[in-house]
Amino acid sequence: MICVGAYGIQFLSWADISDKGHRLRQRRVRKRTYSRWRGLSHAPFLKGASMAQYDQEIRALSAYGREISWQGGASSSEVRKAEELLGVTLPISYRRFLREYGGGGVIGGEISGVEENDASLTFGGTIFGDTVECRRRFRLPPELSVIYFHDDEVCWCLDTKATVDDECPVVSFNIFTGVIDHVIASSFDLFMRGYFEMHSSKPTSAVA
Repeated sequence: MICVGAYGIQFLSWADISDKGHRLRQRRVRKRTYSRWRGLSHAPFLKGASMAQYDQEIRALSAYGREISWQGGASSSEVRKAEELLGVTLPISYRRFLREYGGGGVIGGEISGVEENDASLTFGGTIFGDTVECRRRFRLPPELSVIYFHDDEVCWCLDTKATVDDECPVVSFNIFTGVIDHVIASSFDLFMRGYFEMHSSKPTSAVA
């Protein structure tokens, strides 16, 4: 299935980019996506978004015709297990997200989480599986936990080393250079506000 919208379509289209000039084009697309992300308002989610706010945004996405799939809420014990396996303390906003939804989102642009209420699963699309893979293949630092990994190119993470008041930023880790490119959002709630807003435009079948 195709993930539509300025955010998702670009991610899926990267798989079709030719080898010639691949990394240069990838950087340009990533820069455009980040620029659009920075231009969003994010205001309603700046401080401790409730699950009711998430539900409202999800209903709006469904009204726009987005296909949405969730992995199913994780128990508190499995959320703690995920933290133990990763060796980090996850931010409170992401822990709430895991307990309510487990992970997932718009088809083709799912947020990594806990699947089938089992934090030890190493499938792609789980926070443990994606983080372990990126640590093994790309020397991802231990304080980073992957919440979005696509096509061996896009790696967005929770930077738990920068945790303040039980929240931490979401950052873009460049798997080619092995460093953090930039901060995408100052918290997971703010990241999700951008995620919802990115996908709330009218569906389209072509890359913008």
